[in-house]
Amino acid sequence: RPHKALPEDFIRRFPVVIGATRDVDMFRRAMLCLAPDGHFANLAILLQDPALPYWDMYLRGITMTFGLPNVGPHIPAVLEMARCGHIHPERLVTVHAAEDAPTALLEPALKPVLVRKRLLV
Repeated sequence: RPHKALPEDFIRRFPVVIGATRDVDMFRRAMLCLAPDGHFANLAILLQDPALPYWDMYLRGITMTFGLPNVGPHIPAVLEMARCGHIHPERLVTVHAAEDAPTALLEPALKPVLVRKRLLV
């Protein structure tokens, strides 16, 4: 679940944290949410070098990856979970007409999807 701010009780709690912020302070605080042997995956592009809590990460055995994940191998399993009703991806998507893109993309949404008429039939 996405969070704009991190409550104090999140510290050292989660086995996996996915960072998707360009805010270097939030990036650092997100790493502190990891439980021992946790993994931090950062998807955002940081435009400045963050201050890493290196000693804390070292003592807890934290691993970290940067960049976009390779989701291809997981697609069949995720589609099957959606087909069976175990997950509901439609709750994450907000659909907009393509011509509404300039305003729709400024609205808060987890995953905006722009739809237009097909160019070829």
